[in-house]
Amino acid sequence: SHHRVFHADMHQQVSKTGCGLGLAGATLCVVWHRLIASFLQLSRGKFEVIHALERRLPARLFAAEWIALGSGKDPKKYTSPARAEVFTPYVFLTLQFLLACFAGLHLLDR
Repeated sequence: SHHRVFHADMHQQVSKTGCGLGLAGATLCVVWHRLIASFLQLSRGKFEVIHALERRLPARLFAAEWIALGSGKDPKKYTSPARAEVFTPYVFLTLQFLLACFAGLHLLDR
Protein backbone atom coordinates (compact mmCIF):
# COMPACT_ATOMS: atom_id res chain seq x y z
CA SER A 1 0.00 0.00 0.00
CA HIS A 2 2.74 2.45 1.03
CA HIS A 3 4.80 1.35 -1.98
CA ARG A 4 1.85 1.97 -4.33
CA VAL A 5 1.33 5.53 -2.97
CA PHE A 6 5.08 6.28 -3.31
CA HIS A 7 5.04 4.90 -6.85
CA ALA A 8 2.02 7.06 -7.81
CA ASP A 9 3.63 10.15 -6.27
CA MET A 10 6.85 9.46 -8.15
CA HIS A 11 4.98 9.13 -11.46
CA GLN A 12 3.12 12.37 -10.81
CA GLN A 13 6.37 14.19 -10.01
CA VAL A 14 8.03 12.82 -13.15
CA SER A 15 5.02 13.91 -15.22
CA LYS A 16 5.08 17.42 -13.71
CA THR A 17 8.81 17.66 -14.39
CA GLY A 18 8.37 16.44 -17.97
CA CYS A 19 5.56 18.91 -18.55
CA GLY A 20 7.65 21.77 -17.15
CA LEU A 21 10.74 20.79 -19.13
CA GLY A 22 8.70 20.45 -22.31
CA LEU A 23 7.19 23.93 -21.90
CA ALA A 24 10.57 25.45 -21.01
CA GLY A 25 12.19 23.73 -23.98
CA ALA A 26 9.42 24.94 -26.31
CA THR A 27 9.93 28.50 -25.06
CA LEU A 28 13.68 28.25 -25.72
CA CYS A 29 12.98 26.97 -29.24
CA VAL A 30 10.84 30.03 -30.00
CA VAL A 31 13.61 32.32 -28.70
CA TRP A 32 16.19 30.31 -30.71
CA HIS A 33 14.13 30.77 -33.89
CA ARG A 34 13.78 34.53 -33.31
CA LEU A 35 17.52 34.82 -32.72
CA ILE A 36 18.32 33.03 -35.99
CA ALA A 37 15.82 35.17 -37.90
CA SER A 38 17.41 38.29 -36.43
CA PHE A 39 20.93 37.19 -37.44
CA LEU A 40 19.72 36.45 -40.99
CA GLN A 41 18.26 39.97 -41.21
CA LEU A 42 21.50 41.43 -39.87
CA SER A 43 23.52 39.45 -42.39
CA ARG A 44 21.36 40.65 -45.29
CA GLY A 45 21.74 44.24 -44.12
CA LYS A 46 25.53 43.91 -43.83
CA PHE A 47 25.82 42.55 -47.35
CA GLU A 48 23.67 45.37 -48.72
CA VAL A 49 26.10 47.84 -47.15
CA ILE A 50 29.14 45.88 -48.37
CA HIS A 51 27.80 45.74 -51.94
CA ALA A 52 26.98 49.46 -51.87
CA LEU A 53 30.54 50.22 -50.73
CA GLU A 54 32.03 47.85 -53.31
CA ARG A 55 30.34 49.77 -56.13
CA ARG A 56 32.66 52.65 -55.24
CA LEU A 57 35.82 50.51 -55.15
CA PRO A 58 37.97 49.23 -58.02
CA ALA A 59 37.62 45.60 -56.83
CA ARG A 60 34.33 44.00 -55.86
CA LEU A 61 35.49 40.89 -53.99
CA PHE A 62 32.20 39.95 -52.31
CA ALA A 63 30.27 40.41 -55.55
CA ALA A 64 32.85 38.27 -57.40
CA GLU A 65 32.57 35.57 -54.74
CA TRP A 66 28.77 35.54 -55.08
CA ILE A 67 29.06 35.23 -58.87
CA ALA A 68 31.59 32.38 -58.44
CA LEU A 69 29.05 30.64 -56.22
CA GLY A 70 26.42 30.84 -58.95
CA SER A 71 24.53 33.66 -57.19
CA GLY A 72 22.94 31.04 -54.95
CA LYS A 73 21.08 29.44 -57.88
CA ASP A 74 23.29 26.37 -58.31
CA PRO A 75 23.12 24.02 -55.28
CA LYS A 76 26.30 22.28 -56.47
CA LYS A 77 28.20 25.53 -55.96
CA TYR A 78 26.41 26.93 -52.91
CA THR A 79 23.61 25.85 -50.60
CA SER A 80 22.47 28.36 -48.04
CA PRO A 81 22.31 27.03 -44.48
CA ALA A 82 19.48 29.48 -43.76
CA ARG A 83 16.68 26.99 -44.48
CA ALA A 84 18.13 24.40 -42.09
CA GLU A 85 18.92 27.06 -39.50
CA VAL A 86 15.33 28.29 -39.49
CA PHE A 87 13.79 24.78 -39.68
CA THR A 88 15.83 23.14 -36.88
CA PRO A 89 14.21 25.02 -33.95
CA TYR A 90 10.80 23.91 -35.25
CA VAL A 91 11.87 20.26 -35.06
CA PHE A 92 12.93 20.69 -31.44
CA LEU A 93 9.84 22.80 -30.70
CA THR A 94 7.67 19.91 -31.91
CA LEU A 95 9.58 17.42 -29.73
CA GLN A 96 9.32 19.68 -26.67
CA PHE A 97 5.63 20.27 -27.30
CA LEU A 98 5.01 16.52 -27.56
CA LEU A 99 6.93 15.95 -24.31
CA ALA A 100 4.79 18.54 -22.55
CA CYS A 101 1.56 17.08 -24.00
CA PHE A 102 2.36 13.48 -23.10
CA ALA A 103 3.45 14.47 -19.61
CA GLY A 104 0.34 16.60 -19.22
CA LEU A 105 -1.92 13.78 -20.41
CA HIS A 106 -0.23 11.45 -17.94
CA LEU A 107 -1.02 13.95 -15.16
CA LEU A 108 -4.66 14.15 -16.21
CA ASP A 109 -4.89 10.35 -16.40
CA ARG A 110 -4.03 10.02 -12.70
